[in-house]
Amino acid sequence: MRACIQFKEFDTLYFEEPLQVLTANTLDEVKPVIDAAEKWSKANYVVGYLNYEAAKAFSPLMAVKEADCYAKFYVFSEPARPFEKSVLRQPVKFAFTETKEMIEDHIREIKERIRLGDTYQVNYTTRLKATADVDAYALYLKLTEVSNGGYCAFIEEEDHAIISISPELFFKYDRASRVIQTKPMKGTLSRHQDPLQDKRNFEQLKSSEKDQAENVMIVDLLRNDLSRIAEKNSVQVPALFDIEAYPTVYQMTSTVEAVIKKSHTLYDVLKALFPCGSITGAPKISTMNIINGLESARGIYCGTIGILTPEQAVFNVPIRTIEKKNNQLLYGVGGGMTIDSDETAEFNEMVMKTHILRQLAHYSEFNLIETMRLDATGIRRREYHFNRLLKSLTHFDFAYDSHLLQRIFEQQGAGSLRIAAYDGYISVTKRPLPTKTIDKALLTPMEEVSLERLQHKTSQRNHYTSADGFLSLYYNKNNYLTEFNIGNLVYSLDGTLYTPALEDQLPGSMQAELLATHQIKRRDLHLNELDSVEQFWMINSLREWVKVELCKQNVAKF
Repeated sequence: MRACIQFKEFDTLYFEEPLQVLTANTLDEVKPVIDAAEKWSKANYVVGYLNYEAAKAFSPLMAVKEADCYAKFYVFSEPARPFEKSVLRQPVKFAFTETKEMIEDHIREIKERIRLGDTYQVNYTTRLKATADVDAYALYLKLTEVSNGGYCAFIEEEDHAIISISPELFFKYDRASRVIQTKPMKGTLSRHQDPLQDKRNFEQLKSSEKDQAENVMIVDLLRNDLSRIAEKNSVQVPALFDIEAYPTVYQMTSTVEAVIKKSHTLYDVLKALFPCGSITGAPKISTMNIINGLESARGIYCGTIGILTPEQAVFNVPIRTIEKKNNQLLYGVGGGMTIDSDETAEFNEMVMKTHILRQLAHYSEFNLIETMRLDATGIRRREYHFNRLLKSLTHFDFAYDSHLLQRIFEQQGAGSLRIAAYDGYISVTKRPLPTKTIDKALLTPMEEVSLERLQHKTSQRNHYTSADGFLSLYYNKNNYLTEFNIGNLVYSLDGTLYTPALEDQLPGSMQAELLATHQIKRRDLHLNELDSVEQFWMINSLREWVKVELCKQNVAKF
């Protein structure tokens, strides 16, 4: 068994080999397990979770499905070393378990129950499933590469794993001050790749009366829940309708705080709050009854995952969470339904919320590459690199976070910066500048490949080959020079600097800058003209100008 907790309140914590495992396989065992977990946490770390179906242990009025396990906590004396990284080596494709028509029918049924006065708002959810023999930790690493969810958690046993990239805090409780804080999320709008439209989406959500109405309903519910365990007049709402940015969506959040009475235990806190109102709706009891009639078991989705230490307790709301049992993967998605909900719009929002899974479904080693030179002022030729990558992202229809991309391109320092852009996420690597420079080149015939492979810098580079200790300077089927294997060609002829005008080469960023500033001109160079050339250079943004000696050899012309 192992676990990884990446909550905002802590550094990343890794755990292995628990001292004790506390399991509630029946509802009657839930309270003793929670009490034992709290006791162990006075001198240890305790990591654990409650499934949504554990709600009935706190109130028999809460309608839920039965479960094989309701709660589980693991006791550790201290954190472990970071786990070895694992790589996802096959695609994982999720599919909805219900049709669009079924989901829209359920939403219409919910609206009818609202008209009848049975509820004000229902957080209705559905499931996606996948079958894949994949490493659970590889899934977690892949998802957290692009998620800035502040409450991510990974828990793995032999045949069961939880992969949560949740952004939502359920509650955090400071033992010394007895202050408890909850931060419900309610209200979502998609991000946009165009910065101006993205800003408009931000403002649209911030001013949305519908989303504010949904949010304030949950705030009121949590204020009421907290009042059961709080000191008199201590319940406050320090933040209302904040907007938080994530890679694919904006989320509306609010903050509710209180001071807990001295006599109350962790079980009392969970009894008052669980499950979180943001994933049930209001009023809680009657709404959960409606949910139970429409949905399959939620499992860990919409339950809670938490960590207990001697100083504090922090629990998330496990939305954006995969539960893996053997090779079966389950993912939940949903939204808040009100009387004003449009069935098609709500379904489309559910689909939008699953975009985080695209990087798993379209998993591929294929990626776009930018390698740049960094100095104290930032990236040299920044705009040229940025625009080239943007053009390639658009060409290959890759999903990406425009704000994350902007932040990456704002980096400073000395060295090289390498971006590998996959469909749905971006990997960034910093290294020292290369010290070894190869300055001898062999003329090499270029194999016939598509212009797409030549004009975009990608991981498909097997058409670029070179002998040890040599650069390759390519020529095409018409015997014109094109480019080097790692950069563009510049040559001097009659005192003027030229670069090939041909299409069958990568449009280099440094080449573009030199052309724009009129330091070089376009001119094609035939093999028959080699003896007239005064000097050859290989140029790229990392090494910049490299004088090259062209080694004489018999050239097999096409």
